[in-house]
Amino acid sequence: MKLKIMNLLVIVYAVMVAVTVLWILVGSGEGINTDERIPEAASVEFTAATVAAATIEVSEPPVSTVPSLTQPLPDLTEPPETTTTQEEVATMPPFHNNIDPSKPMIALSFDDGPADATLRILDLLEKYNSRATFFVLGERIAGREFILERTVKSGSEVAGHTWTHRNLAHLNEKQIEKELLDTNKKIESVIGTAPSFYRPPFGVFNDKVKNASRNAGLAIVNWSVDAGDWRSRSADCIYDAIINDAHNYAIVISHDLYDFTADAMERVIPELVEKGYQLVTISELMYYCNVELEAGKVYFCGLY
Repeated sequence: MKLKIMNLLVIVYAVMVAVTVLWILVGSGEGINTDERIPEAASVEFTAATVAAATIEVSEPPVSTVPSLTQPLPDLTEPPETTTTQEEVATMPPFHNNIDPSKPMIALSFDDGPADATLRILDLLEKYNSRATFFVLGERIAGREFILERTVKSGSEVAGHTWTHRNLAHLNEKQIEKELLDTNKKIESVIGTAPSFYRPPFGVFNDKVKNASRNAGLAIVNWSVDAGDWRSRSADCIYDAIINDAHNYAIVISHDLYDFTADAMERVIPELVEKGYQLVTISELMYYCNVELEAGKVYFCGLY
């Protein structure tokens, strides 16, 4: 009997201590900043049910965010969404105000894109505050419009390289014009402006090609430095070809179809910048060389 009474007294004492502590911490508020006290409503809502609900929310994210093993994974090769509208592209300044006409400049150019390697080259150009000109094939644009949009948004420029990469010397004038105009129309539908010049496949031209170009309202721009990337297929050889032949007002040709060309650009671009060259677009190069491009005429660099 005495043992039962002692146990009961211990329980009562424990309850009294608990009530006293609770009253000190919450009820009286003495010595406590009232701004830091738990609001009464919050203390009432903080129940076991609330804790359980919170636990479920953390441990079980929405089903839509957890890929099922029986469902195909998302296509990570899909192009990123672009926020650049055609109106914005059309109103972008054609030239950049960071060009010093008294310093040497070179126009890098890339043929046969757009391609995956184009994105790597654009990354490098942006890293070194540089620009280039990309001669694209009309038949390769569909599905890669975002590459053209990014090219222009980053300050580089887009021009045509015909629709199908056929040797224009083997076509009649009407066929040549169609190759040129179809490509220009597709470019304009993406970036909002049509180029005023193009590059013929293989750099081939004759009087027939020049006449068709004049009728299409387009100048012909070839090159003065050939990287030879399609031939060597070696990043080291591409680097040597460009660095050894680089000169003021040069136009350099290479191809953004190839990963080895992008590999070479990882060395070429910073090296040219280190040597003091400003890497500009062909339009910028011609502007600062006081050259006005004329439809049907052929240009190889800023000097001729």
